[in-house]
Amino acid sequence: MKTKITILGVLLLLFSSIILACSDPASLDPALSVIDALERGNHFEAIQLANEIDSERLYERLESRIFAIETSFIGEETSFSAFIAELDTIDRMNITDLSAMTSNARNRAHNLNDSRTAFSTAESLFSRGDYSQAIYHYRQVIC
Repeated sequence: MKTKITILGVLLLLFSSIILACSDPASLDPALSVIDALERGNHFEAIQLANEIDSERLYERLESRIFAIETSFIGEETSFSAFIAELDTIDRMNITDLSAMTSNARNRAHNLNDSRTAFSTAESLFSRGDYSQAIYHYRQVIC
């Protein structure tokens, strides 16, 4: 009888551990806690957490995050300022080899933002009948 209770207790403990681990993925991969802080816009917390994590694993997660946030910016789901702030935060983590990636993403963001601004200005000028200025701004739009 005692062995059945012991086996049942061990199985219950194992099952509880599995449920706990699945409910908190950051406990299995601490780099996810950094990504979570970035997604919540808590840049200070993200930097603090990054200082406590293996940089190789964090590099992989941040590389994916840069791609995701850039895709979100391109799709106009994330603002220019939020995108740049997140890139700045990632830069402050001083992860080797990420600075080139954030720099390239930042340059693409500035180009796209300038293009969107030029298009918006051109549309406004066109609607007011200022066609020569509208054409000037339309030419600044990248394709």
